[in-house]
Amino acid sequence: MLCRKHTIAITAALLCVLHAVAGDLPVRYLGIEQGLSNNVITAIYQDHRGFMWIGTYDGLNRWDGYSFKIFRNIIGDSTSLSSNNIIPIDGDAGNNIWVGTQNGLNVFDPGTETFSHPRFLSHDAGPEEILEVRSILCLEDKLTLVGTRASGLVVFKDKDHPGTQIPLNTADGPVWRYNVFAMAYDAVHKKVWLSIKGHGLYSMDLGSNKLSVVRGDMVSVNTLRTDDKGNLWIGTAGDLIYYDAATAGFSYEHLPVRSPVTNFCYDKEGTLWIGTDGAGVFQKKLHAPTATPFSSANGTSLINSNAVNVVYCDRSGRKWIGTLRGGINLVEAGEPFFQHVLYKGAKDNKIDNFILSFCEDGGNNLYIGTDGAGLRYWDRHRNSYISYKNDPEDPGSISSNFITSIVRDDQQDLWVSTWFGAVCRLRKNSRGWERYTLYNPSTRAYEPNAWLVYQDIHKNIWASTTNDGSLYLFDRKADRFE
Repeated sequence: MLCRKHTIAITAALLCVLHAVAGDLPVRYLGIEQGLSNNVITAIYQDHRGFMWIGTYDGLNRWDGYSFKIFRNIIGDSTSLSSNNIIPIDGDAGNNIWVGTQNGLNVFDPGTETFSHPRFLSHDAGPEEILEVRSILCLEDKLTLVGTRASGLVVFKDKDHPGTQIPLNTADGPVWRYNVFAMAYDAVHKKVWLSIKGHGLYSMDLGSNKLSVVRGDMVSVNTLRTDDKGNLWIGTAGDLIYYDAATAGFSYEHLPVRSPVTNFCYDKEGTLWIGTDGAGVFQKKLHAPTATPFSSANGTSLINSNAVNVVYCDRSGRKWIGTLRGGINLVEAGEPFFQHVLYKGAKDNKIDNFILSFCEDGGNNLYIGTDGAGLRYWDRHRNSYISYKNDPEDPGSISSNFITSIVRDDQQDLWVSTWFGAVCRLRKNSRGWERYTLYNPSTRAYEPNAWLVYQDIHKNIWASTTNDGSLYLFDRKADRFE
């Protein structure tokens, strides 16, 4: 038998879980408490086996659904990560995992579980190591594009041969040192979109590897995402911009607030999930003119941080929301198993929703026993409540506000066991409560803390007490418990 303080703890824990599933979709948390190496999330990727790869400020994490395996730099080991500060992650057609860091490019071989560090052929200095990697894009034909902070765009045909540096042609001649911040692949038109810091929005023809400027004024683009029709979403330092491939036109103000847009993903229903730095996550439904906040029914955020770095949709339909210092908020696919029902009285009182017991009334309505706020009768159709609370001046009121269990017997009378008030009965069609004491002749003491009231198959009413208490049987003729 659980003691009362344990039940309060369990009830509080269940309320926390239910708060996490409020709103449209259930959300759960993964962070350092579950073994993640760091709560600053920088990149997320799902590989061909279903493993989730999580980049952080302190190492690369592989999640198998149960636990994390962490990969870090090991001094003196050339097969380890070049740096613990992970930036982008992507996977190629050979199932290799490409990992960009603050200090180098890494390719993870899943067979040996080791890292190699491809170089590139500089236009003037021969083979060079890639330093800070800003973006990685693995394409269908084994081609991998690596955007760097200082060496521009580097194209790899495979991981075993040096990459080729691509020049940025300007009015003053070719530029080799530029910052490719974000990339997206347009599978419809077979081209790549690039955000080049300080230069603007570019496109790349994969046949010629030529970069062409599209919008020279978009110099501060954070993220890019194409849809299945070749249209492009552009996230900037303060806006969400849409490029219509059919009209070659741009439209603005698709977010209800001005906030830096950090990342996108499309779910299976065609909804665009939008991460922002400071305003949380937004959802833009198909054909909706503007995005709406991802929040609960009462308007509160469902994630633990509004500073979102990454939004990733996996193959199962789950959304992985990587935050700054808040770990991962995992939005499960599909509707939640539970609906959260929150009682709001005249005053904001937390004990109103500390629930200990339930009983149906024979129909769709429910008696709800609370841990300190009395008994409530919930009319589910009208969504209205009748409250029964103890009144010390009224002997016909319920004997206690701590309702441990409830039973509706075969005569449609309601029996309630309580903490501090033993047992009460509310007869059918009556408004007044009858109170029953539980006297133990062995100890010659009354036992006020009743834990359960129960009706057996023979219609007998039983009551149990706590703290090495007794079991009581109701004598209907004598109208008392023995």
